[in-house]
Amino acid sequence: MSKIKFYVFVFFFLISQNVFSQTTPIPFGIELGKTFNFSLAIGEFNFDNEYKVKPPIRNGNFNEYIVSVVNNKVSSVSAKGKPSDCYVLSKSLAEKISTKYGKMSSYGGGSYFLSTKNYNININCTFIGSASEITIKYSYKPLLDSSGL
Repeated sequence: MSKIKFYVFVFFFLISQNVFSQTTPIPFGIELGKTFNFSLAIGEFNFDNEYKVKPPIRNGNFNEYIVSVVNNKVSSVSAKGKPSDCYVLSKSLAEKISTKYGKMSSYGGGSYFLSTKNYNININCTFIGSASEITIKYSYKPLLDSSGL
C-alpha cells in the first residue's frame, strides 16, 4: 500500500511541476501576449513601441516600468530600480521567480536568466561608479518571434 501512495505522490508532483512551467507570468499586473491597456501609458510611446506605464501592481524596488507592444499586444514588461544592494535584490528576485516559474540560471554579477517555450525572464544589475540599477524584463516569445525581433 505504501508503494501506491509513493507513486501517487510522484505522479501528482510531476503534474504540478508541468503546470507551473506552463504558467505565463503576469508581471506587475500586465498580461504578456494580451491586448495592451493603453490607459496605463504615461505620455507618448517612443519609436520602438515602448510605453512608460503606471502598472496595476507596483513593487517598491522599482520606480520605472516599460511595456513593449507588437500589434497592440504586450510583448514585454520591464521594470527598473536603484537598489542599495543590487546583488542581494537580484538574488532574492531570482529565488522567488525560480519557485514559481522554474530555476533561473546565474551568469554572475547579479544577472539571472530563465527561458521557457513561451517566455524569457531576465534580471540584470548595472553598475555606474558606486551607483547600481536593477532591471527585470519579462518577454513573451510568440509575439517576439512573429515580429522578427
